[in-house]
Amino acid sequence: MVRAPRLTRAAVLLLVTLLVPTLSGCGGNDLVGADADLAFLVGDWDATRFVVQSKADPKVAPKLIGGLGAQFWLHVEPSG
Repeated sequence: MVRAPRLTRAAVLLLVTLLVPTLSGCGGNDLVGADADLAFLVGDWDATRFVVQSKADPKVAPKLIGGLGAQFWLHVEPSG
């Protein structure tokens, strides 16, 4: 008699971790509507400043856009 291989606990946990968000994300036929609280943010935004800060030393906070010449923009939809 040939037995099918058993799944380890780690494999079962991985499978559940991947399937639960996938299945719960499936909603009805309702479209995502506009959020009135976010209306003032809707549109395209060009960043003039983007700073990251070190948790170990808060004094270390390079300005990425100005210092490195990087670009950053954000697009906000009416649904948020």
